[in-house]
Amino acid sequence: MADATSSTARSSSAAPAEPHLVQPAPERTATGTLGALLGVAVSVLWLLNLSGGFIELPDNLPIVGNLDEVFFSGVLFACLGKLGISLPGRGRR
Repeated sequence: MADATSSTARSSSAAPAEPHLVQPAPERTATGTLGALLGVAVSVLWLLNLSGGFIELPDNLPIVGNLDEVFFSGVLFACLGKLGISLPGRGRR
């Protein structure tokens, strides 16, 4: 019996406690970086709403009017992640 408990203790200490959820950084290319910078610029300009909402017809419709902001926020976050800029609340736990 003592032999079984000691082998269990040895096997549990040899196993890693928890695998890390950190993924390796994606390979950067000039085209990918340029595309990410363009995505940041377009999404920031869209979210600034420089036209005051006069050009955007869907903004007056309920529910549908907010979908373009949701889309461009997602584009902004994805492009910032591609550039390696970490966002608050997304990191190591």
